[in-house]
Amino acid sequence: MLLPGFIGKLLAVFRGSVAPVFIFLSVTLGFSFGLMPGFSGFHIAIIIITLILNVHIGLFILAAGIGKSLCFAAAPVLYHAGLFVQDYLSTLLRFFSSIPIIGITDFSKYSVAGTLILGPVIGAVVGLLLVRLVISFRKAFLKFEEGSEKFKKWYSNPWVRTLDMIL
Repeated sequence: MLLPGFIGKLLAVFRGSVAPVFIFLSVTLGFSFGLMPGFSGFHIAIIIITLILNVHIGLFILAAGIGKSLCFAAAPVLYHAGLFVQDYLSTLLRFFSSIPIIGITDFSKYSVAGTLILGPVIGAVVGLLLVRLVISFRKAFLKFEEGSEKFKKWYSNPWVRTLDMIL
């Protein structure tokens, strides 16, 4: 099948090349990165976390792009969320300002403060939805493969059946 490279890599996520935990982390970090307006110390911290955790870069970039477009579309919502954060969660902002790399971020902007709360929440929701979609696709694909002789031979091993019962 002749597909462009990035489409093949994204389809590999559905086939099983990425664990569901890393799918969730990639999308959550990507949305947090993309939803934050501008470029600041918060972005640098997310890039460092992304590299340390070794998440799927393709999903991270895709989620960051969707998050950046959502950032422009949801600017009024981010503004009002930032007002709430500035008024009621100012101690959280002071805590983040005291962290060396993240402290470079200007938390006095309302949309930046709102994204600090809404970015991970929206990313976690979308990440969980994508994980559920990927798991259901993998189960359907496994049912499709169930009739093949290679699968029957592999599944005849006692340790495979034991792991199937446990998991």
